[in-house]
Amino acid sequence: MELLLQNGVNHIDTASSYAKSEQLLGDWIRRHGKPFFLATKTDQRTRQPAYDEIRRSLDLLHVDQVDLIQLHALHEEPDWTTAFGPGGVIEA
Repeated sequence: MELLLQNGVNHIDTASSYAKSEQLLGDWIRRHGKPFFLATKTDQRTRQPAYDEIRRSLDLLHVDQVDLIQLHALHEEPDWTTAFGPGGVIEA
């Protein structure tokens, strides 16, 4: 992380599905703070599972909020319909 920041990287992107990425990054943030734009993702499509996954991400990252939450792998029309429909991830 120090090398990235020294070289001007100011946007860090992670996801709960990236193995231990959030945990490792969160350990670094806990020690050094968050001097960058922080994004994470959910691959959930409905409200409660997405909410639970986002809360878990915040806990692992040791932050109260992130700068951007993205919908991971939203490739197929049924995913869009669910995600943006009633009870979808957008409500999370």
